Amino acid sequence: MQTTNPIDAALNDEDLRALAGNGSLNANTLHRARELLGITPNAGQWHTFLQRLAVVGGAAVASSALICFIAYNWNALGRWFRFGLIEGLMVIAVVVALMAGRRTSIAHAAALIAFFALGGLLAFTGQTYQTGADTWQLFAGWAALGLLWVFAARWWGLWLVWLLVVEMGLNIWAFGDARLGRWLTRNDEPALFLCLVNAVIFAAFFWARRFDVLNVPWVWRVAAAFTIFWATASGCVGAWGERIDPSTALYVLTGAAVLAAMWWWTSRPGTAEFEPWLLYLVGFGAVIVSAHWLTRLVVSLSWELGSLVAVYVVGAAVFLHNVIRNKTQQHVATSASAVEVI
Repeated sequence: MQTTNPIDAALNDEDLRALAGNGSLNANTLHRARELLGITPNAGQWHTFLQRLAVVGGAAVASSALICFIAYNWNALGRWFRFGLIEGLMVIAVVVALMAGRRTSIAHAAALIAFFALGGLLAFTGQTYQTGADTWQLFAGWAALGLLWVFAARWWGLWLVWLLVVEMGLNIWAFGDARLGRWLTRNDEPALFLCLVNAVIFAAFFWARRFDVLNVPWVWRVAAAFTIFWATASGCVGAWGERIDPSTALYVLTGAAVLAAMWWWTSRPGTAEFEPWLLYLVGFGAVIVSAHWLTRLVVSLSWELGSLVAVYVVGAAVFLHNVIRNKTQQHVATSASAVEVI
């Protein structure tokens, strides 16, 4: 008897759309299948979603409003009053999160406020006492200290906010003037650096999904999207340099290798890693990189051949779309057969 992980075999909305696309499901059966799988929300689910969105969104806006209020009235407010406001907000948010119990939306909102308050406290400390720390160090400290809130909240939304803070710190470090002059001396090196770092983050969170506290699918998916973006940038940025040297070739080949690895990782039908939208991102990145280098070649020969680039882009996009559609159909068939076996 075949054994398949039920998580890998679960059908999702992409699978149902693929079945409808090849004629296996009509409009009525597609709607009924979505209802049975819980994909189409009912009135109660919409009410719950909107309520949680209002609570969490209101918490984010309220915490941001307090930070902006302090920043705008910086000279009018005393030092201790400024710190009292932000620290009081943090303490209240932590207490509310602890007392919320099963009211998860309130607990998540309070954890988000506490996380934002922590960032504001670090920023105000650096501004008040002029510690001399670089901006990227603020984000690094915020991400490191904020892990306490993230682990305590056990909420994918706060993990995603934490990842964005990490990304901001990495971008500021990589593209900062001091770093470019000391460590990263070329314009294409920051792109390659961010590509490799995001690839490590993606691999780490994907491997750690086996632990409940680190099972945050949207974090590794977003990290994968960042990896694809910076791999594309690394492959393109050297196309318009004055000359092609070994370093440029290394950056381009590394970016292409990362794109190829991401394609292989997410393009295996029937596995938990199969993500059609990531495949489209990889394909889009590959088309962009190849089109950049084709344009460089065409320009070096004759501007009159520029239309060839447009023909190539359209043809490559259509080809990749057909490949991804076929893989999606294979994934649907594999998942459906696995569900029948289970």
